[in-house]
Amino acid sequence: MKRAGTVSGVTLTLTLTLTAAAVGMTLGACQLVGDITDRSLESPGGDDGATLTDSRAPGVDGTVEKDGAPGSRPDANASSDAAIDGGNDATAPECLTNAQCTARASAEATEAGSVAATGDAAFNGILDGGVVPAVCVQSIGKCAPLLTPDCRALYGDYTNDNSILVGTIFNTTGSLAGANIPRQQAALLAAQEINSSVSGGGIPGVDGGPVRPLLVVECDPTANTIRTATHLAGDLHVAAVVGPNVAEDILNITQQVSASAGMLMMSPTVPIDPVTDLKDNGLTWRDIPSDSQRAPLYGDQIGALVTQLTGLGRSNLKLGVIVRNDALGSSALHAISSVAFGSNLTVGSPAANVTIDEYALSDTAAQAAIATKYAASVPDIIFVIAQEAVASIVIPLEQQLMTAGTPANKRPYYIATDTAKTTGWLSLPTGVASDFRSRVRGVGVTPDSASVTVFDAFNAAYKGAYSTNPGTAGMGPAYDAMYSVAYAIAAGGGAPVTGASVAQGLSQLDYGSSFPVGSNMAGAAFQTLATAGHISLQGTFTVMHWDSKGDMVGGTLQVWCVSAGTPAAFASSGRNRDLTSGMISGTYTACQ
Repeated sequence: MKRAGTVSGVTLTLTLTLTAAAVGMTLGACQLVGDITDRSLESPGGDDGATLTDSRAPGVDGTVEKDGAPGSRPDANASSDAAIDGGNDATAPECLTNAQCTARASAEATEAGSVAATGDAAFNGILDGGVVPAVCVQSIGKCAPLLTPDCRALYGDYTNDNSILVGTIFNTTGSLAGANIPRQQAALLAAQEINSSVSGGGIPGVDGGPVRPLLVVECDPTANTIRTATHLAGDLHVAAVVGPNVAEDILNITQQVSASAGMLMMSPTVPIDPVTDLKDNGLTWRDIPSDSQRAPLYGDQIGALVTQLTGLGRSNLKLGVIVRNDALGSSALHAISSVAFGSNLTVGSPAANVTIDEYALSDTAAQAAIATKYAASVPDIIFVIAQEAVASIVIPLEQQLMTAGTPANKRPYYIATDTAKTTGWLSLPTGVASDFRSRVRGVGVTPDSASVTVFDAFNAAYKGAYSTNPGTAGMGPAYDAMYSVAYAIAAGGGAPVTGASVAQGLSQLDYGSSFPVGSNMAGAAFQTLATAGHISLQGTFTVMHWDSKGDMVGGTLQVWCVSAGTPAAFASSGRNRDLTSGMISGTYTACQ
């Protein structure tokens, strides 16, 4: 995967041999299948799923709408059962209630001599007392256990037959756990608020029927992504999921499981551009800006650093790009490959001025080697795309520079994506220069004017629930995603809760009376949805408004920096990009 960097006049161009739209490459343990150039997808033509039929139907302007038909949404009444089961026979259901299924599964575990799990390796889905939580999947009349080695936690009352089952998919173990545990907790906080007495106990019942609380199955795809998704979509027939957080996971789950099974996914963290045109039956969504929306601000800030460093007397400036060799890295790299970085980047040989260094997430040796390489070459500007690179490359690099006695006016400046916005930038480990945090900036979402108080309320609620608030990127969007799913279900009224009906309901959250996410107004929001059928939902960053391809419309991106207070914290620099107008405004002011 060789890439060449060239410097020419006013524009730095990165020539790529691998782009974010590359198809068929093996990514981690999963193989991408099909193509990713259209949002529509019909069910596989053969038993092996090898043949995908393209159902695209261009609209009058030549564009392809979310479900392949101009100006339309997925059929809210469409059933996904056939896609999962291959059809239902007329036999009597094996269950009617969740209690029946739980009792049966618990008895079977006892008869088999199973015992409650005592550790991760022994996890078998049995709770203390020998209880095996299970539900009766009403659409097929079959029992299914809730817990698996990938899905080890529940929130909600699994004995309540009125509960609506939703899932979360976050990597809460392994190298990505540090950022994803807060995101998982933010989504769970929203579910707890929705089920609280303040909000009415859950999603209102239909025509005065019983309240429908959320039942959340918390899943971690680290061990096996497709197995995790298959449990949610195939065993439990979950209509909607908050997550996943990994770019490959959203591509692979969509193409191998969720699109054909009818399960909607709402990712709060995946910005990669291929999601926009992914074949997904209109079921793969996100509530953060894409890489293409972020790229102009990346270019703006690299250009600003070029001007700043040139003014400080640096010459023959060098740019290093640290890229995880997966869809996340490829998309971000592709996005910045076509933007101008400024006129003061000195022309020189590509190898001397631009280096693009790839690594695999699991390859710690390769990451250490990049740190050592940069300690020798010392790029002036380093672009960091993924969170693990902060701990595995940036911090070791800074420590090596201190050991080598590299002067302050030669140390690198860093630009990070929102995906790489972790608490690692806030710390000052032993052997790291005291000016480190002053050389860090990044690009990410920030609340627009109408969401400032909403975001503040979320942060306070999160800290109240979990005692601390790390401020990790994606926490607010994860909270927003769970509220959006709940309100979309409510907007569907009495329609069966399917991925398609949730997708339809999401389109009913961007107009009408305005309500913020959060427990204080949840009851009133549910009442308005019951009478008017729609609301304008104000999220922690902007109005929850999506286009026909499941991408967010509007919002604000900011350039953030790190304040060196006690404790250190992320703060706004004052430089922003409005995503509606595309305008960049404000003056960058370094954090103090």
